[in-house]
This record gives sequence, structure tokens and C-alpha cells, in this order.
Amino acid sequence: MFSFDKLNEAIGGDKRKAPVIADIMTSRWAYEALSVTQFMKNEYEKKFYAVDKIKSMANYKLTYYIPELQQIFMETKELLENDSDSAKNILKQNIALLKNEITSENSRFNDIQFQQMDKLHIDKFNEEILNTASGFIDDLNDKYIKLYNAISKKK
Repeated sequence: MFSFDKLNEAIGGDKRKAPVIADIMTSRWAYEALSVTQFMKNEYEKKFYAVDKIKSMANYKLTYYIPELQQIFMETKELLENDSDSAKNILKQNIALLKNEITSENSRFNDIQFQQMDKLHIDKFNEEILNTASGFIDDLNDKYIKLYNAISKKK
């Protein structure tokens, strides 16, 4: 494999990053593809890859995704009390984002579902719907905790 460290310095690039030319070289793509294939399909990792993938997804949801949704719920609650045009525009965007994310999560699990998808619209949205949706996110958080713990025990 070709080392880009000296080449990048010679053409004025940053030593910590690969030069742009490296990103378009097929040899790099091939090397990365071989590395990923070797990692996923070797005899040892093959047994754990699917489990690790689910565990990683649950960890991401618990660490980043759910807290970000909770932050958006808090912002949305404040926006419901504000009648300015800019607040209404942000509220509309937040509701669309929440609807998209809740739809995605509804398709992931059968045992917990948000039943009021039709109310996730600017004209029908109120604090009661917000609280119901927030409760759904809390249920999702619990679901991901249980999933993470179950996968950790399985491995």
C-alpha cells in the first residue's frame, strides 16, 4: 500500500489527512473494500458481527439520537407558547422532523407504536400531542436500553 504522508507534505497538504488524489484512487477503494470484507467475514468476527451491529445501533440511539430528540421536544414545547412567525416556521420544521423520526422508529418495532401520526401536523399539534410523542420517545429509550442489555448478555 502506498504511504501518502510524504506525498501530501510535498504538495502542501496536511500530514494528518490523505490528499484528495488518494480519495479518487481505485487502489484505496479496493483496499478499504478488502479490509471491510475481511473484518465482516472472517471466521471469528462472522459470529459476532450481527450482534455487534445491533449493539452499536442501540448505543448510538441511546447516546446521541434519543437525547437529541428530547432536546427537540423541549424546544418545540417552548415554541408552542410563542406566536411569532419565526417561531412558527421553526415549530413547523421541528414537527416535520419529529414526524419523520417517529415514522422511522414505528417501522423498527412492532411492540411500541405512536398511534397519532395524523396529529403530527402544524394545524393539529398541541401540548397534549407533544406529551404523548415525548412519552413514546421515553418508551423508545427504555426499549433501546433493554435491547442493548440483552445483546450484551448474548455476546
